[in-house]
Amino acid sequence: MDKNLIDRVLINLLNNAIKFTPKNGEIKITCRQEATRALISVSDTGMGIEKESLDRVFQEFFRVDNVINREVRGTGLGLSLVRRIIETHKEHIGVESTQDKGSTFYFTLKLCETM
Repeated sequence: MDKNLIDRVLINLLNNAIKFTPKNGEIKITCRQEATRALISVSDTGMGIEKESLDRVFQEFFRVDNVINREVRGTGLGLSLVRRIIETHKEHIGVESTQDKGSTFYFTLKLCETM
């Protein structure tokens, strides 16, 4: 497992959560063990993503059409890079979101065996 790439995943997800969460909102990072894997999630109480866009958020150059994205420049490559890193590690990434309530991005990582 490439620690630097996994760091990049977390940094990207946290940056997005910060960008889309209002001043008094909340961002939560959780990690729990599920059998031989860790499930890591980054949740926010931001603007959320409309249902029609959920299946496209990990596509290259895709940006959700919202007020913040119209004001903040970006390439639409961050989440596609995150997906590529996780899938290169043969793991899973996903998103759950409700518009105007927030989003949770989550991914799995294989746990190291202890001696």
